[in-house]
Amino acid sequence: MLSESGMASTIVRWLMLLIVAGGGFSMISLAQQQPLVIRSQAVPSGIAGVPYVFQLATQGGVAPYSWTISDGNLPPGLELDERKGVISGTPGSPGEFRFTVRLSDSAVPPEQVERIFVIKIIAALSFEWKQPPSIKGEGIWGEIAVTNHTGQPVDLTVIVLAVNEVGKAFALGYQHFVLKPETVSPIIPFGSTLPYGSYVVHADAVGELESANRIYRARLQTQEALVVRAR
Repeated sequence: MLSESGMASTIVRWLMLLIVAGGGFSMISLAQQQPLVIRSQAVPSGIAGVPYVFQLATQGGVAPYSWTISDGNLPPGLELDERKGVISGTPGSPGEFRFTVRLSDSAVPPEQVERIFVIKIIAALSFEWKQPPSIKGEGIWGEIAVTNHTGQPVDLTVIVLAVNEVGKAFALGYQHFVLKPETVSPIIPFGSTLPYGSYVVHADAVGELESANRIYRARLQTQEALVVRAR
């Protein structure tokens, strides 16, 4: 018959054997479990209209995990998979979006950690006035450039119009070419003589990515009307 100390020693040996064999007990496993952490330090930027996928990384704790947004919002068009910790979807409008992710594990009671992230969504195409529209003589003239942020070449069409106070549009410029990824287009000049009147200048870019059946758009317009005066 084993003494109390002998019985305790035997139980300890059996527990050690179970742990070594991979069986283990939950209370011992929990005691040895690493603290729960969100390993991801930041999330990458996205492009409006381009599919986005990012896997948040974790370490420690007790699986399975649960991911939630505890504060703020993801960009419109993106969602967080609460089981997998994957942010995915197709973002809409450009902007910066600040949100807090909460990670919970399956310990009893559950351990929870949080981290604040910011996702920046940029426009697929962006415009820049190289020479803002201005009155020269009896017309409006200027220069513009387009940047392709999509990561792929796009079939680009650029149209510049002057629209008068009664809504009549006059063409100032037109260009059609393929724009390489992550590049700025050559400077696109535009301009024309116009009937006297007050005009707002609109510049529109449409980029087609035929392989993915996607269309990207960008627009610029003058904040104040430009007045062409009769001589």
